[in-house]
Amino acid sequence: MKETEGNVDTDTPHEVKSLSIVGFRLREPHHSTANHKATPEMHEAVSKPSESQQAPGKRKNIKRRDLSRFLGTMPPELIFEVLMYLPPQDLVNMACTNKGIRRLLLSIPLLWERKREELEAPAPPPTFSNAKWVSFLTTKHCYTCGVCNVRPDYYLLKYFCVKCRAAYLINDIKVKSMFPGLSEEVLRYIPYTQMNAQFKHNETRLYYSQDVESMKFRWNWYLEDIEAGKEGAKEVFDSFKKERAALVRDMQEVSNSAHRFLDGFNMRT
Repeated sequence: MKETEGNVDTDTPHEVKSLSIVGFRLREPHHSTANHKATPEMHEAVSKPSESQQAPGKRKNIKRRDLSRFLGTMPPELIFEVLMYLPPQDLVNMACTNKGIRRLLLSIPLLWERKREELEAPAPPPTFSNAKWVSFLTTKHCYTCGVCNVRPDYYLLKYFCVKCRAAYLINDIKVKSMFPGLSEEVLRYIPYTQMNAQFKHNETRLYYSQDVESMKFRWNWYLEDIEAGKEGAKEVFDSFKKERAALVRDMQEVSNSAHRFLDGFNMRT
């Protein structure tokens, strides 16, 4: 769900209004004349002639209505109750329709927590929100090419097809050839998998090449700040390495529980 990667997880927008009725946040509706006249709009949708009955010249003036704006005019508790009837997969698909609906749905964290419980899934792993976890469990698309119905990598918590595993997962020897001059220390702070192409456990560590590329950029950025004598740069770098080491450790620990759950979950679905 890449930052988007087919997932629905993004930052919650700042332009939202807190609502205490059901404990979630919803964007404040626009105060336009059209939004205040919800009932006439609904009647217009019923009484308006069909496209076949309209003059050809008028069909070009038809405007598509923004569903996110319409939902923004509804009582928040009603939105929550309606969306609770959607299966998790349908909710994920709905969140991918446009940015407005995505922001609206992601501003209701309680909704995604309930959908996770419907899937009988455990709490999200590190770096995952409930929304991203539900999306991961229901989409099953290859992380790089998008092909459907592929098996997950329990260590990286990503989906890779066989071709993309061979193309993008690299061992330490290939890391050296692809990224000459890269310090071996960098690999300590990058999540790795020990699943081979046959999805069997292997002692060889494999790294996602784009993770290595991203870490190389950040690593050099911190070193440049230190070499430039920027105040506090060394402390910031040390804190970053500590956080990344903890992340790698947590990802390895969660792989065993993820293995058991995802195997059972994939059999049910």
